[in-house]
Amino acid sequence: MSIDAVALLRIPGFTPPEEADVRELDDGFLLFLAQPWETPHEALLEAIDDVVGEALFGHAEMRGIFVFPDTAEPEEATTYEQVLAAVGEEGQFISLGAEAMTAPDEMLGQMLEALGVGSAGEIMKALQSGDEDALKMAQIQMMSAMERAMAGGPPMNANDTEAHDAEFDDPDAPEAAKVAGAVEKKPS
Repeated sequence: MSIDAVALLRIPGFTPPEEADVRELDDGFLLFLAQPWETPHEALLEAIDDVVGEALFGHAEMRGIFVFPDTAEPEEATTYEQVLAAVGEEGQFISLGAEAMTAPDEMLGQMLEALGVGSAGEIMKALQSGDEDALKMAQIQMMSAMERAMAGGPPMNANDTEAHDAEFDDPDAPEAAKVAGAVEKKPS
């Protein structure tokens, strides 16, 4: 008898299909995969996706999907957290990967552009670069856009630095602009 993989999922409002091999929990479910425990993570994700589909975007766990061998199934566990605690190091989280997060990334990009902050790619580039000035500027742009949105003002064009710089000189400017004034400008 082979040792198969089990996925622990918490997807609010999702009901697994009747043909799926699942065990319901109070706040999630165990999905028994017809895949050996040694199966590569990509194949496990495909097997999970075959059952769950787009509802996988609603999986409420930032670390990814917790998988474990069926031999470690905690019969007495009735919640997501109880399963995690009982299985412990016998299981592991597998990342959903960038390609699985396409829809949420698109939504984030649309939201950032609607706020006038710029593209999600620009924000990600600033985050990945580790450049403190780029990170500060991204934070300033985001805070300024949020303040404008909450005040009902028009979105700021991410390239509109003259209007943004004018806020630095205004003593009545919002707090984000005052903080932004502390960022040193580098010569071009």
